[in-house]
Amino acid sequence: MVNLGFDKLDRAKNFNRFMSVKEFAAESGFAENSVRRMVAAGEAIIHYEGNKVYIHFQKTMDLLTKGS
Repeated sequence: MVNLGFDKLDRAKNFNRFMSVKEFAAESGFAENSVRRMVAAGEAIIHYEGNKVYIHFQKTMDLLTKGS
């Protein structure tokens, strides 16, 4: 049988990585515009590659839920 979707373990692994703004917004439930504002305000763990920004999902969510 072929597994075409993600199981819980695969999804958990995917959260410990960098994501684009669009991916982060989809997984977190925030609007893309809100994610861009968080990046501009320094409220996210980010990495730039050229003019693209990538956000570390797990570390950013920890930062947002725990405060600092």
